[in-house]
Amino acid sequence: MNRLNLLGSNSPFLESFLNKCDWYKLISQVTKYAHFDTTKKELELPPSHQSTTQLHTQFNELGFFYEKILQLGSQIYQTPLQKVSSTFPFQETGPRIEKEAWFSLGEIHQIVTTIEVWSELRQHCPPYWFPVEFQETFQLLRKQLVLSIREFIAADGMIQYHLHPLLKPKYKSLMDCDERAKKLFQQVLFHHPQKDKWQGSTADVINDKYVILVKTDSFDHALGSIVRRSESGFSLYVELHEFKEFSRKREQLQQEIEQILYQLAWQYSQVMHKHAYAIVRIQAQLRVIDGVKAKAIRSLEGNWKRPLLSDFPGIKIEGLRHPLIEGAVKNDVYLSKEKPTLIISGPNTGGKTVTLKAISLIHLMVAKGLFIPVDDASIYPFQNIIYFSGDDQDISKGLSSFASEMELYGEMLENLQTDNLIFIDEILKSTSSEEASAIAWGILSTLNKFPNTFTFLSTHHNSLKVFAHQSTEFASAHMGFLGTEKRPTYKLHFGQPGSSFALEIAEHIAKKHPPLHKVLSLASKQLEGQQIKYEQLLQSLITEKSTQEKYFQEQKTKIDQTTKELRSEKESMKLRFQKEMDDWKSELARIKNEAISWVKENSTPTKTVLRKIENQVSDFVVQAEIYSEMVKEQFPALSAPSNNSQQNSSKELQETDEWQAGKQYFCDQFNQKVTLLEILGTGKNAQGLIALGSMRTRVPLQTLKLSDPSLNQNKSNKSFHFTIETNKELEIKHDCRGMRLSDFENLIQDLCGHIMAKNLPYAEIIHGHGDGILKNWLRSFLKKQGDLEGIVDLQKSDGVTTIQFKKI
Repeated sequence: MNRLNLLGSNSPFLESFLNKCDWYKLISQVTKYAHFDTTKKELELPPSHQSTTQLHTQFNELGFFYEKILQLGSQIYQTPLQKVSSTFPFQETGPRIEKEAWFSLGEIHQIVTTIEVWSELRQHCPPYWFPVEFQETFQLLRKQLVLSIREFIAADGMIQYHLHPLLKPKYKSLMDCDERAKKLFQQVLFHHPQKDKWQGSTADVINDKYVILVKTDSFDHALGSIVRRSESGFSLYVELHEFKEFSRKREQLQQEIEQILYQLAWQYSQVMHKHAYAIVRIQAQLRVIDGVKAKAIRSLEGNWKRPLLSDFPGIKIEGLRHPLIEGAVKNDVYLSKEKPTLIISGPNTGGKTVTLKAISLIHLMVAKGLFIPVDDASIYPFQNIIYFSGDDQDISKGLSSFASEMELYGEMLENLQTDNLIFIDEILKSTSSEEASAIAWGILSTLNKFPNTFTFLSTHHNSLKVFAHQSTEFASAHMGFLGTEKRPTYKLHFGQPGSSFALEIAEHIAKKHPPLHKVLSLASKQLEGQQIKYEQLLQSLITEKSTQEKYFQEQKTKIDQTTKELRSEKESMKLRFQKEMDDWKSELARIKNEAISWVKENSTPTKTVLRKIENQVSDFVVQAEIYSEMVKEQFPALSAPSNNSQQNSSKELQETDEWQAGKQYFCDQFNQKVTLLEILGTGKNAQGLIALGSMRTRVPLQTLKLSDPSLNQNKSNKSFHFTIETNKELEIKHDCRGMRLSDFENLIQDLCGHIMAKNLPYAEIIHGHGDGILKNWLRSFLKKQGDLEGIVDLQKSDGVTTIQFKKI
C-alpha cells in the first residue's frame, strides 16, 4: 500500500498529512460527545477504506440514531450511558470471560451495569440488532445473573449483606461484635490508668483491629501493640490489650464473609462463562451505540447530510462547506472521467486551501462512516486519498523544499495504482514559476493516465493557469474576488483561471503600514513596463464577471421575491378553497348523520322524512355545483378531466345481485373493468376478490356492476348518489415484521386496491432491513404495477417502503 495514502496507511507521514487537512480538529468535535474512553480512541483512529456495503450499513445505523435524537433528544442515550464508568475496560473484559477467568463482585457489578444499560437502550436501537434467538438468550442471562446479583448488590455497587441468606448471619455477628467492643471502650475510657495519654474518645477499626489514637511521645508498651503510625509521625494507632479478643473475633468473621463473597463471585463468574457470547455481544453493541450516538449528535449540530454512495468514480458535490468554519460559503464541485483534474487559482486568502481541505475532509468523513456538510453529494469510496501541502523541507537528508516535494511526488508515482483522490496545495511554490509550471504539467499529465484517478491542485503559477485553461484534459476554476471592494468571495467559479490580486491585497494592507506604498509603487511600474500583462487581464475579466454576477444576483433576488409573492397568493387561494371544501364535507357529514338518525328512529321512513332528506341533499348539490364553477375559474388544473373519466363517460351501469366468478364487471371503486376471481362471504358483507392487471384485491360485491349502454338513453347527465356506509378507518402505516408471506401478500393487495380507489393517499410498509422475504416480494411485486410504485427513503430507513401512485 502507498505509504502516502491517508486511508489505512502506517506511514510516518500519516499524522502530519492528516493534520494538514484538519482531520484531527474535526474528529475532536465528534469524540467530545462520546462517553467511553475506548470509544474515543476508536473514533480517533485514522480513517480506512471501506466497501460500499460496509458504509451503507454504517449510514443506516447513523441515520436511525440521527432521527431518534432529532425526535427525542440526545439524553435518551447520554443519561443511561453515564451509569457505566467512562473507563470501563471493554477490551479486557471480553477475553477474560472467554478464558473463564475469576471476577470479583465489584467487577461483576460493573458488567451487570453494562447489561442493564444495554437493556434500557435497546428500545432506541435498530430492531435488527436483536434477533429472536438472542432475546431468548438475554432473558436467561438476565434471570441467572442480573436479577440474582441485584438481590443483594445495589445499583451503586454497595453490598447489602443483610439481604443475602449466607451473608446475613455473619454480618449480624460482626455488627454485634462491633457493638460489644464499643460498649467495652466506653467502660475502659473512664477507668484506664493511662487514659490521659489517649487522643479522642472513640475507637477505630484498622486491619480488623480495634485501635485508639495515642501521642507518640506518651506511648507505653504496657498499653498495647502498635498497629499503624500516622502520616505525621506524631500519633500512633494502638490496639489495647483489653480489645485483642474482640479483634480476633472480628478478623475471623471478616475472613468468613470474604470467603462467602469469593465463592459467590466464582459462581457468578461461571454464569458469565456460560453466557460469554451474549455478554461480549452486548458490550460490543454498547460501544457501537456510544460511537454512533457521538456521530449523530455532531451531524445534527452541523446539519450534516447522508451522502449517496456511488459505484462509479467521479466528483459530484452540491453545497459543499468546510465543516470547521461556521457560516462557510457553499460551493458546487464536479469532475468527470473526461476531465479528472481541477486546477484552482485565485487570490491569496481567497479560499483555495479551504476548498481543497473541505473536499478531502468529506471523503475522509465518509470513510469514517460520518455524514458530511453538503446539500447533496454522490461520493465514490476511493481506495487512496493523498494530500500534499506546505513546506516539506528535510534538513536531516540535506534536501531543499523543492527536492523534498519532488521526492514525495516520485514516491507517489512509483506506488500509485487505481482509485486515487489526490490533493496538491500550492504545487512547487518554492521554485521558478516557469519551471514549476512545466514540471507540474508533467506530473498532472502522468496522473491522468492512472485509472480512476482524480486530482485537485491549487496554484499561482501563470503558465500552469494558461495550460489548464487551454487544455481539453483539465478543468480550470478560480476563487472569486471583488476588485472594487478588495475582498475575496470564497466562491468557486469554473471555466477560467483567476488572478492572484496580489497588488490589490497588498494595497489594502498598506493602509496599516505606510512604507509599503513606496514598495507597491515600484512594483506597479515594473508591471506596466512588461509587454504581456497577463495578471492585469485576468483581474479585469474577473472584476467584470463579479460585476455581472452581482447584477444577475440582484435581478434574481427581485424575481425570487415576485415568485414568492405569487406563490403566497396561490397558497392563500388554495387555503380558502380547502376551507370551503372542509365546510362542504362537514355539511355533508351533518346531513348523513341526520339521515342515519332518521332511519334508526323510523324503521320504515315516511314520505315526509324521505322528502326532507332529498331536499337537503338537493340544496347541497346545487351549492356544490355553484362553488365548483368558481373553483374551475381559479384553478383550471383542478377541473381537468382524467383519461378514465373520458373513457367511461358514455357508459351506464346496471346493478345486479347475481355475480359469477370468472366474469368481467365494471368496478365503481376503480372506474374500470375488472375480473371477478372469487366470491368471499355471504349476505351484505360479501366481498369479491378481483384481478386488476397483475394485482389482486377485495372490494364489496355491490361495487361490481354490469355495463348496459342502452340505459344511457333516458338518463340525465347530472345525478347524485347518496350512500350511507360505516367503514372501518383505513390505516396508512403497517408494521409487517414477522408476518407470514401469505398474509403479507393479501394485505399488500388490499392496500394497493384502496390506493387505486383513492381511499388511501399512500401506504407505509415496515418490512425490515436486509434481504428478507417480505421486502424482496414487495419490491418485485411493485415493479410489475403500472400505476403504483414503491419509494424507499434511505435518509430514513431501507426497512420501510412507501406505496403510492407513480409521479409523472
